Amino acid sequence: MFATSQQHTFWQHACTKLGISADTPCQVWHFGSTTEMAHHLVELVITGHKRATCCTVAGCEHQATQAPIEGTYSLVTERDGTPRCVIVTTEVRQRRFCDVDFTFAQQEGEGDETLDEWRDGHRRYFMQEAAEFGYTFSEDSLLYCEQFKMVYTG
Repeated sequence: MFATSQQHTFWQHACTKLGISADTPCQVWHFGSTTEMAHHLVELVITGHKRATCCTVAGCEHQATQAPIEGTYSLVTERDGTPRCVIVTTEVRQRRFCDVDFTFAQQEGEGDETLDEWRDGHRRYFMQEAAEFGYTFSEDSLLYCEQFKMVYTG
């Protein structure tokens, strides 16, 4: 579950503050594909601006990435594994890329929060990911659209 003792300690402190067992399952991951993107997006979470994220269903399958599960905790890190915050997933819905709406794009909290900008940026990201991992991305591709609440920052 935890790649470093720093992550384990961070999780133990979070569990104490949240009043939950340290044995509570927790996913550990970072946002994005670059160091800069991971840092920028976790900062948006910490400031409360980012309250949602998404990933392709195919990407989760091809990368053996755990799909988001409603009600579970995630330890969100920098790309190098440094723990930054804990979130709890409040809702997960599967949607086709083309069906993502303005409300969800706004909750993602990136860029100018318009649906067009959300689609342009995510289309580029998912196409790059698809090429890297050998799957096909299209406007009909299924996404896991996850809403979350940040519950601990250390």
